[in-house]
Amino acid sequence: MKPNIPILNTGAIQFVVKITKYCNLRCKYCYEFPHLGDPTKMNLAQIELLFRQIITQYQHRNKKIFFTWHGGEPFIVGVAYYRQIFALQKQLFEAANMVFSNRIQTNLTILDPTWIAFLKEEPFDGVSISLDLFGGERVNIAGKPVEDKVLDNMQRLLDNGIPFGAITVLSRKTVEHALAIYQFFEDIKLSGFRFLPVHHNSFDTAENTNGLSCGEILDTYQKLFDNWLVAENSISIDPIDEYLEAAIQYLNPNPILGGYDKAHGDALFVINTDGGVYSNDYDYERLECYGNIFVDDFQTLFASAAYQRAIEASQAKIQSVCHQCEYFGYCPGYRIGEGDPEEVSWNENGELECSVIRPLLTHMISVLKNNHLEREIFPESFNSESSTNIIMNEVA
Repeated sequence: MKPNIPILNTGAIQFVVKITKYCNLRCKYCYEFPHLGDPTKMNLAQIELLFRQIITQYQHRNKKIFFTWHGGEPFIVGVAYYRQIFALQKQLFEAANMVFSNRIQTNLTILDPTWIAFLKEEPFDGVSISLDLFGGERVNIAGKPVEDKVLDNMQRLLDNGIPFGAITVLSRKTVEHALAIYQFFEDIKLSGFRFLPVHHNSFDTAENTNGLSCGEILDTYQKLFDNWLVAENSISIDPIDEYLEAAIQYLNPNPILGGYDKAHGDALFVINTDGGVYSNDYDYERLECYGNIFVDDFQTLFASAAYQRAIEASQAKIQSVCHQCEYFGYCPGYRIGEGDPEEVSWNENGELECSVIRPLLTHMISVLKNNHLEREIFPESFNSESSTNIIMNEVA
């Protein structure tokens, strides 16, 4: 292991809350596809249990708590329900003197005047919409495309001064349009958006005809970076920004280093509708559940055999892949440690390889050097937040 690489500690904990799996769409690549017809939602008593468990665990640890309300389609539970949730949340967390914020991920097909009025009150620190623009994979229950409706609702958000970000699925149907998608978001002056790749090994489902190889994802990221570098507005692209930060740290004579260790720096938990707790949420059957937050406290979850196995697996992957990498510390290894399938592959010797991030960093560093851009970065005044963005941008 490289010496003097501190453990990454974000000072923040994120909970992705699957308030319901029910959805009015049937997007063909959705990892929740089998559950989208289930009308079950978390009830208020369960949500109160979640809040109280979090307060008990983190009240005296100086951690900011981020809630990302997710689904299914989280707008489907209605404004009145969120008002109840947030009133309870405010009561409990302010009494505990804890800092918290709320974000939401929506398909933006449900946007009546009640939602417009609610969003103008800024109850969420971040609203993220799903929009692909191309491919025709985002459809309603009747199989009809919904992109035009989402575009109309985006315009309503813009007209009402409601800020938002966006997530676009990078798939077989959208990959050839990646630069056009970037240009669209730049033209409307969106502050930033995220590409979420579908890897061909992400899901064992018939719906995964859109999966991309690591090589295809890498090629797209390289093109996006090259285009971003010369773009007029250069809006934020996740995860390109995250990787660029690592590349800049590598060029920085006084870098801010950090290595991910799940045992000490775990900061992302997915809470399933039934209370099950996971590290990630792309495949519940492939990942082990640590326990149930409606029943178990965090000490029980962290002591579970499933959680210990997750720690061991994460540390083993970072040990075998990241510790031998010239960029480890500049890139903390979080995505390898958490096993995102779009980032890694197995070579012919059966060894795990960093098939996207490492070659992308090499490309970025080469481009920056060849264009003498490192001279314009001024490392001594480079104000980095280290790699906290890696955790905070993880909206599954």
